Amino acid sequence: MIVGERKPFDEVKAKVSDYRKVLVLGCGTCVAVCMAGGEKEVELLASQLRLASKLARKEIEFAEDTIVRQCDREYIEPILEKLGEYGCTMSSALPATMLAWATIPMPSRCSISIRCI
Repeated sequence: MIVGERKPFDEVKAKVSDYRKVLVLGCGTCVAVCMAGGEKEVELLASQLRLASKLARKEIEFAEDTIVRQCDREYIEPILEKLGEYGCTMSSALPATMLAWATIPMPSRCSISIRCI
């Protein structure tokens, strides 16, 4: 059984506080099924981060996207160009997915896993 749980919001918020453009990237399989990092959860997190940055009077642009599988290079490669538009990409996938990301040159300056098991 796969269990995914988001890191505490304050921890996630602190990790992106120094960036101007952040992409919150969801995964449409494992963490979507356990309702911890699919499209709906990514939209919610991006909204929470937008609100928190406004309250802190920080100008941070948050965008969200979800791909079918973050653990498969086939699904990662089509979005690489988009990742280059952001200073930071936050992944909602399981930590093991970072192994797949490590094999691909990333245009983003920062990649953060917001998931813990």
